[in-house]
Amino acid sequence: MDLFLTSVKELEKLSVQLTIRLFTSDPHVISFWNSLDINFQSSFNVLQNYITTAENVHSVNKWANYTMSLHRCREWGFHNKLMHIIDEAPLSHMQLRDYCAFLFGTDAENLPNPITQWKNFHKYVESKQKLLTKQWNPLTQKLTTWIDLEIMNEI
Repeated sequence: MDLFLTSVKELEKLSVQLTIRLFTSDPHVISFWNSLDINFQSSFNVLQNYITTAENVHSVNKWANYTMSLHRCREWGFHNKLMHIIDEAPLSHMQLRDYCAFLFGTDAENLPNPITQWKNFHKYVESKQKLLTKQWNPLTQKLTTWIDLEIMNEI
């Protein structure tokens, strides 16, 4: 175990991101890997199954439809800080802007500032989201938009 932890610490010095995909529901195993995720935040990403991760995202970011495509990107090693924290904590307004920019394939600077221009930001998200195909929402069991605008308004 010490050799493994030493190796992970060495990897932190490099620009390496480890993604661990768990195929278990054993709470002890999950707890172990999640503790590593906390201790090695910058280089470690622990994913559970799609439904559990979607539930985790919803518990802290109710406005987000955590799609299978987002989960697959994370499983395949796509590294984006927002994808790492979206299932751990509520996104701030500026992080929400960055997330929307990611979804819409643009730079965050192109979006209105949600802190100072909420109505414009909301309109922008609404208009851009209309261009996107609805996605399967594992929690509602139906096709929904990527972002629930009504719930987003509550943050």
